[in-house]
Amino acid sequence: MDSTETESTNDYAIGADLVTVRMSLEESTAQTNTQLGLNELYTAAPDSTKSSQSDNDGQKDIITNGGGVMVGLCSSNTSHSNETDDAGTHAVLTEGVSGGHGPHAEIPKENAIREQTTHQNGKATIKATTKAVENDPHPHDGREDHIGEKDHINEKDFVDREDLVEGEDHIDGEDHIDGEDLIDGDENHTSIIDTPSELLKNLDESSANKAGLNDNDTDSEAEEDEPPLLKYSRLSKLPSTFFKRDPVSCLHVNESIFIFATHSGMVHLCKPDYTPIRTFRAHRASILSIHTDGEFVATGSMDGTVVIGSIVDPKDITAFDFKRPIHSVVLLKNYNKARMFVSGGNSEKVILSSRNWIGQRQDTTLNTENAGGIISIQCKEDLLIWVNDAGISFYSLALRKFLLQIDKPEGILRADLYWPHVNFPENDTILVAWATYIWSLKLEIKSHELLGSLVDSQSIISTATFTSKAKIIGVTLENILKLDALIAGICSFKNDLLMLLAYTPGQNSPELMLVNSTDGELVLEEEIGLYTAASLGLNDYHLHKYSNGAIELYLVVSAHDGVVAEELTLKDRVDWYLDAGAFDKAWEISEFIISKDERLIIGTKHLAVLVEADDWLAAATFMAVLLDPEYSSIHGAGGKVDKNYMANLTQQWEMWLGKFISSGHIPLVAPIIPQSIHLDANFYDTFLLYYLHAKNTNAFIVLLRKWNRSLYSVKIVENAMEEYLETTECHYLREALTQIYIDTFDAALAIPHLMLLRRSDTLKILSRHSLLASHADLIPTILTMNLSLEEQELVHSGAGPPVLVSQLQKQLSPHIELLIHHRHELKPEVLVDLLNQRDLQYISFLYLRKLMKVDTDSTIPFQDGLVSLYIRFCTDGLLEYLSKHNHYDIERAIQLCEKERMVPELVYLLGKVGQNRKALMLIINELGDAEYAISFTQTQHDRELWEYLIDYSMDKPKFIRALIELSNDFNEGCAGISASSIDYHIDPVDIVSKIPHDVEIQGLRASICKISANNDLSLLVNKKVSQIISTQNRQTSSGFVDMKTRGFEVAPDEHVGIFDKFETVIKRILEETLVTEKDFLGEDLVWRGFSRTLRDKLIHQEYIVEAKVT
Repeated sequence: MDSTETESTNDYAIGADLVTVRMSLEESTAQTNTQLGLNELYTAAPDSTKSSQSDNDGQKDIITNGGGVMVGLCSSNTSHSNETDDAGTHAVLTEGVSGGHGPHAEIPKENAIREQTTHQNGKATIKATTKAVENDPHPHDGREDHIGEKDHINEKDFVDREDLVEGEDHIDGEDHIDGEDLIDGDENHTSIIDTPSELLKNLDESSANKAGLNDNDTDSEAEEDEPPLLKYSRLSKLPSTFFKRDPVSCLHVNESIFIFATHSGMVHLCKPDYTPIRTFRAHRASILSIHTDGEFVATGSMDGTVVIGSIVDPKDITAFDFKRPIHSVVLLKNYNKARMFVSGGNSEKVILSSRNWIGQRQDTTLNTENAGGIISIQCKEDLLIWVNDAGISFYSLALRKFLLQIDKPEGILRADLYWPHVNFPENDTILVAWATYIWSLKLEIKSHELLGSLVDSQSIISTATFTSKAKIIGVTLENILKLDALIAGICSFKNDLLMLLAYTPGQNSPELMLVNSTDGELVLEEEIGLYTAASLGLNDYHLHKYSNGAIELYLVVSAHDGVVAEELTLKDRVDWYLDAGAFDKAWEISEFIISKDERLIIGTKHLAVLVEADDWLAAATFMAVLLDPEYSSIHGAGGKVDKNYMANLTQQWEMWLGKFISSGHIPLVAPIIPQSIHLDANFYDTFLLYYLHAKNTNAFIVLLRKWNRSLYSVKIVENAMEEYLETTECHYLREALTQIYIDTFDAALAIPHLMLLRRSDTLKILSRHSLLASHADLIPTILTMNLSLEEQELVHSGAGPPVLVSQLQKQLSPHIELLIHHRHELKPEVLVDLLNQRDLQYISFLYLRKLMKVDTDSTIPFQDGLVSLYIRFCTDGLLEYLSKHNHYDIERAIQLCEKERMVPELVYLLGKVGQNRKALMLIINELGDAEYAISFTQTQHDRELWEYLIDYSMDKPKFIRALIELSNDFNEGCAGISASSIDYHIDPVDIVSKIPHDVEIQGLRASICKISANNDLSLLVNKKVSQIISTQNRQTSSGFVDMKTRGFEVAPDEHVGIFDKFETVIKRILEETLVTEKDFLGEDLVWRGFSRTLRDKLIHQEYIVEAKVT
């Protein structure tokens, strides 16, 4: 059960000076031996001076502080701390603390008293003798010298003290030591304090090599290929007495304030940028714990007191006396209102302190077991974490129960020898490092509105203190790591890495380690070169992480020194690479860090290194990237090209190209020479002529196609190519030359090369550059130069397989269409004459036939000749041609058709000149086609020709049957002839009556039956159509009647103004509104009659419509 103790008196406000017990050596020894028994001599004055009073009788050394001796009482669980400062050396035995022990921290049963410190070559060599301490037959009662509850301490001693801040010595009597003696000294008292420049030098040496660099390590540093991950800077903004005269015992880092405390009880407040706020003395002995919530700061000390003061108000400060050394103290949330804090120490109790209703301090013990002193307490919201010999305990203040307990590992003999370190990398994650172990724990957080409902109503803990939006209801152990070294600090790093401050007994300095948080794999290990690190122990080191708003910083502090580590920025890495001569790597990572001009300088340095090393291939490859002109376009201000940078880039290109050319490495740089900047044309000419003279036409053509014509001297290159082709044939080179002529508008010079290349687009190039007329004599050759032998024979003969004819027409069609399109440039007369001269009448026929569809008038001079061309090359199209055109000699056409026995064409021509009977006889006698004969007769519109056809057909059964069927329904007759076009009636009875009796006509019965059936069917169809029309008329009429006679339902209440008048009301259907006839038509047009019957109403309605329209 928790126990509660209430102090009988109020907490005292610090106002009086700290009590300093002054006594002689004899008094000190007598008091210690009589009251305590000889246990250990405790001296807690790091800034004290040593007064040597030893003589031949073996007198012991004592430590004086301000002219007196400060004596503390120690329990049996005591360890030793050696402190050395500017005033000399002194021995310190601290209770429950393992700071400054060195190798003696591993001796739990024997305590060492450091008796002598000598200095050799500026380094401290500590000689220690170990002496067993006799057990005290009368164990002490736990009392220690402390400030009485009624004692008041002067306020001035808790504010800034110039004597301590400025490092002045205030030592009474003859024991005063001049500050100069601490630096100069004689050979028997050599200072171990380096000058500031030496300190910085030592730090720089240690930051670049994980093993700690010294003068002998300079060569190995230069050989490193990669920069270090971290860089370090010396912490130099603390008060001058800190580190030198007053060793730092602990510190606390908050996002808004940093707090440093010393073994002399001094507290220094500063901002995150180390701007001092104030420095004051809070305790009479070593401060072992600091905590702040941003408004108040709490410190716990070996003197058994907890001091809590406002950061803003120096006067708002209070001390609490717990009678026993305090190892840890934390302020709970909302301390400003609740005034609650938790502390623990040698009393082996975790004490929750608050104020009762009368203002007295009320203490509640949270732990029940007595398992050694409480060496650490940390707080996360309503979760308390403390460490003692029992292990690690996780306690919920809101729920008043333990959430998790982790037993102390077997390897840890005494908890107080290894101060634990707790870190909160995330809101739901806790890291606990203790000795060589790291525990990773996950918090279970549950949202809630008020925690009071979950807390026992009898709880003395104010629920308002822990009311928040979420509460921690569970802690789960996720992972355990074990390291070889002791852990002096822990914090999170990036990429799931942990930063550890590792301490190994016997090593000169601690090491910063980066390990994987999952498996503990070591990623980085660097030794930190801290001042006088060899004389310190595990608990003298501290590691904290903070942010300056831009980057994460890592503060490493020992009792005598401080270092700020930070990850190297890209700019730092660039500088490191430049110092190491790795210009390529510096250039690679500097794109967005430095200006492009600075980056260009770095790149040219690397380029010079490659050239000097005769690595021309790598130099060319890098130069292509380094001098890329696109970089300037992208990074220019406002997206514009930086002209100054481009000029510099041009200069660099020309300089380096000259070096490559002079060294004979043209093939390496020719492919990378830029096109977007204007270099001297001689460079491009040189590269092109180099490949042409080397007969490397492939490389020459690649560059020629890649480069813009404006880059090189076109005429020089053209002449060189012409000279080359005169002696050596190269198809691709001729193609390239032709393209140059075309691109530079010298297409006339390209024509001979096009003819040699047999380019199918030669005619297109001529037309594009208006060269058809000037090169008309070449057109027949151009049209036939790509034809096969069979196609050329077909062109001359016009006869061949249909497949070949179709293929030839398809191949010539684009050329013919192009010539027709440019018929005004190259006249059809000229072209046809050229084709005929080359015996290419078939091409002429194709050309003229296509031309007739586009421009008939331009073919009039050729229509007479086209008749013979059609007869020769396309007889199937002659009849259509004759029927559509009139500008040909009909007599000559008749002669040609008679010669070739082309009956359909001859029939058409004879009919055209009026020789209808001759034409009809050709149809009947030559073709025997009754349908064609009837069709021809129909088109002539000659009744006598009809009578002639009927009389002539009486002995021909086929013709008789055709005429009978035609007379019945010519719409269903043959040859698609429409009966509506017959201008007179042909009676089938007359035709039947003229048939001779001896003529047998096959199918006559069927024809007559068909005539009868068609007549019946026509009559039936006509009746049905009449019925359909009549039905539709009735439906339409009925619909109109309904529309005019139907009524509409209206609400009278909504139209009172209208219905009150005895007038005709009209409803507008589309607008769905009512209006009177007077308003609709006007008073002059109102209907004057009476609408009593339906008929009257319809007449009235028609009147309104007509009147409105009118």
